[in-house]
Amino acid sequence: MWQTSVQVLPSSSINGKVIHQKLLGVHPIVKYTTSTSVAGRTGPKHTDEPERNATYKVSGQDVYGHTPNSIFVADGHGTHGQKAALQAIEMHKVLNVSPEMLLGTDFKRIEETLREQLVSKMLEADFPYSGSTFVFMSIIEGSRNRWALTVNIGDSEAFILSKDRIHMCSLAHTWDDLEIYNRYVSLVERPRNVCYNRWNASKHRVLDPDGTHRPVMLYDIDHNRRKASINQQNVEWVSGLWQKFSKPSIRYGTQSVRLFSEQHQNWGSTVLINGRARGQNMTSFGDCKERSLTKVPIDMIHIYIHEIEPGETVVGLVQSDGVGNHRTIEECHRHAYSKKNAHEYLKGIPNPSDDMSAAMIVSEPTTKR
Repeated sequence: MWQTSVQVLPSSSINGKVIHQKLLGVHPIVKYTTSTSVAGRTGPKHTDEPERNATYKVSGQDVYGHTPNSIFVADGHGTHGQKAALQAIEMHKVLNVSPEMLLGTDFKRIEETLREQLVSKMLEADFPYSGSTFVFMSIIEGSRNRWALTVNIGDSEAFILSKDRIHMCSLAHTWDDLEIYNRYVSLVERPRNVCYNRWNASKHRVLDPDGTHRPVMLYDIDHNRRKASINQQNVEWVSGLWQKFSKPSIRYGTQSVRLFSEQHQNWGSTVLINGRARGQNMTSFGDCKERSLTKVPIDMIHIYIHEIEPGETVVGLVQSDGVGNHRTIEECHRHAYSKKNAHEYLKGIPNPSDDMSAAMIVSEPTTKR
């Protein structure tokens, strides 16, 4: 089994990590069947009665849905997170791409058009301190080609899975990603500092010798070069504290079963606004006050087009981070590809600590024409 992931393009793209892949050569004409399914589970954090909604499913602050050829999830956060998610998920309605467009138009042009339509929806959000992620995938079938179109805002995940391959085609827009943070630093006049949320806005706050709570910064910013670097001393100090006081078996991160190669990743880092740690997502649908203060560009939206190998059964999976906190990427592949049903995929996770939602699309070849 091998993994591929979203790659970095040395360009001025606002995302910084967008690449569109295309297969070359003539494909056989293959007929496919497509099926979609969704499922969700409510964690103990959000036990309020969910809003009744005839169009989408709701689990706590997660909202999710599907059409015959597309799947989508919105993971709300904040006081009005569910309302933000219900509004964010409506963005799937503007993501209409035909096979003819994919065959006859440059992928970059399609990306730019879709981004303009999504930005117009983002501007309608009126949630000062609440927001939502949004992740979408559709499988588009032509007579000789199949494509997966993926959109993500925030930290919800999207995968394309085949028998022996995991292709991660989403990008977590979080403050933990140094490359994304550096793109932000290069774009705004006064970039905000990033600190460790766990040690600046929770019970782990550490009292300084002078009686104050000095924020523990993740990055050092060189304002002259408009570039940031990791403060390695702070990284090692926080990692040491966590291993000493909490879970020594978990190497670095505190939020997930995922083990990252870089020590600074997955610490729940947040931007520092007026002395407070606020907002784990660099970009989201909503969070208007934080966006106005941080100046994060509203078009920081990840749009990705991948041409799928012909003749293979593939499973598209989108999910909220509640699922990723319980399963490694390899476990996501194993459960999703074997079960090919969202309800069965989530059923095996015991005692979820957060809301979880997943949507799945399965494209299977039937006969050659």
